[in-house]
Amino acid sequence: KGLLIDSYSAALADTTYQEITVVDSSDSDAEDYPSMGAPALPKQKGEGMPYANLNSGSPDNVKVTNYTYGGIIELTNEADSDDKTPGKALRKQASELGPNHAKHKDKVFYSLLTANGTCYDGNNFFSLNHPGYNGGAARGSNDNIYTNVTMSANALATVLGIIAQWEGADPDQDLDVIAERIVCPKTLQGTAFGLTNADLLPLA
Repeated sequence: KGLLIDSYSAALADTTYQEITVVDSSDSDAEDYPSMGAPALPKQKGEGMPYANLNSGSPDNVKVTNYTYGGIIELTNEADSDDKTPGKALRKQASELGPNHAKHKDKVFYSLLTANGTCYDGNNFFSLNHPGYNGGAARGSNDNIYTNVTMSANALATVLGIIAQWEGADPDQDLDVIAERIVCPKTLQGTAFGLTNADLLPLA
């Protein structure tokens, strides 16, 4: 959820007009948010003819899951003052609580990726030929899956090329998505770090 909000905020910062991003709290496990998308691109009109009405965007819904993990440790003054554990281990529990929160595996987030559930078009989130909007025709440019490859500079260049071709509701509308992060298991963290910090990436 944090990555989504950060990406939206970064995209708004690149727009021509001033925009306001509002973060809204929620007490629900899951909610549906409207994804209006971008308005249609300008259409050619004849001399003296009126301008055509443009599509204001796709009214698809995006499901956002809200889960929070946490907890506190309660220690009474009596227990603290009477602590006989080696090195006052009871008091050290508080300082260890923060790092343990950071180490907690966010299985909810990663299950969204590994389960590869269905999205707006009824197909798996990671699949080929996503339409530009719900109910639209399949488009070969809207692929977001590249499997059976080793994480490498060549694979990363291929993925960036796929992302560069993504189209919106209008086939003439390039989404201009900029990849900012690689999400990977810790076993590939070193490889991903090397790729994202390399001076030059070969073109696939």
